[in-house]
Amino acid sequence: MKSKLSWLLFLLLLLLGSGLFAQQQLTVEVIHCQGPLFFRGPEKPPDSWEVLTVGTCLGVGTTIRVGDTSSAELILADFCLHLNPETQLILKNLAVEGETLRVELHLLSGGIWSKIMKTLHNLLHYEVVTPTAVAGVEGTIFSVDYLGEATEILVAEGTVAVRDRIGRKVTLLAKEKVKVTSSGIFHPALNAEDKERIERMKQWGQAQDDISHKSDVSKTGQQKTAPQKGSKGAGKGASGKGWPK
Repeated sequence: MKSKLSWLLFLLLLLLGSGLFAQQQLTVEVIHCQGPLFFRGPEKPPDSWEVLTVGTCLGVGTTIRVGDTSSAELILADFCLHLNPETQLILKNLAVEGETLRVELHLLSGGIWSKIMKTLHNLLHYEVVTPTAVAGVEGTIFSVDYLGEATEILVAEGTVAVRDRIGRKVTLLAKEKVKVTSSGIFHPALNAEDKERIERMKQWGQAQDDISHKSDVSKTGQQKTAPQKGSKGAGKGASGKGWPK
């Protein structure tokens, strides 16, 4: 019996070591900063803020604070995030479990825009959590704002599933908006400011798509024009010659 238990324990350790049950922790990279921004690592004292700069990579448990005239953009693979002024956000979960990319953000104040261009994984589980609501999304552009004990969610493209903290649910389509408070989920009509924001979010999302496309084309071009050792075409790629038409 003891030998069987030892053998089972050995198999379990082997499976864990092989990564079958492993969770791969990821980081997000800061690709744009404007104005003063700060971050605090996990388990750091409340006043231990550090200056946030372009190129900084942030992991799970990090809190980000955006100044009242500042903004920032973060990227994780093809998932982009725009942080508006006066925003405080916690990166609660950034991980790959099997074939599922899991992203969970806790919005304490302010507002964010989310853009999911595509995912390299078969499944994406993405949620933005506020004190009054949870917004879950797959392949869309939308904003979440938490101000004055209420959460406002506005969808520019795609579909967003929203639920309040006691489980009431609603599904939003493009050009729809909800306001979530402790009293429930409300459906205010879009005003002129909402319509303008939708257009700005779509323009921002298109810009992210263009950047991603150029990056993909650049990588593909580098692979296609990579000179083979001893080949006559070596060196043409640098001058732009030898590219396939």
